[in-house]
Amino acid sequence: ALVSADDTPLRTTADRLVDIRHIRLDVDVDLEQQSLSGRATIDFTALQPVRQLHLDAVDHDVRSVTDTTGGESSSLTFENTGTELIIDLGLKLAKGGDRRIAIDYQVTHP
Repeated sequence: ALVSADDTPLRTTADRLVDIRHIRLDVDVDLEQQSLSGRATIDFTALQPVRQLHLDAVDHDVRSVTDTTGGESSSLTFENTGTELIIDLGLKLAKGGDRRIAIDYQVTHP
């Protein structure tokens, strides 16, 4: 197996559960308060059946995660560990299935 300099196994395409096709960031920056808030809208396709999406989110205060696929809007449950955002998609997305989610968040002292 391939490993990185710190002995962490490298992730290969076969390890990926989804293909992130597009990310749109809408961000408001408050220089005085040293914070930013925003919305990340992510379009992705399942590379294999998947029920959860795992994203890096170090020190992000995630306010909400919404499924906005097809113009509809429904809240998704999520767990924020402080380093990772784990999103429950609500149902298993089949291989080749497309979704769009919106994540509202804030970061202080980025």
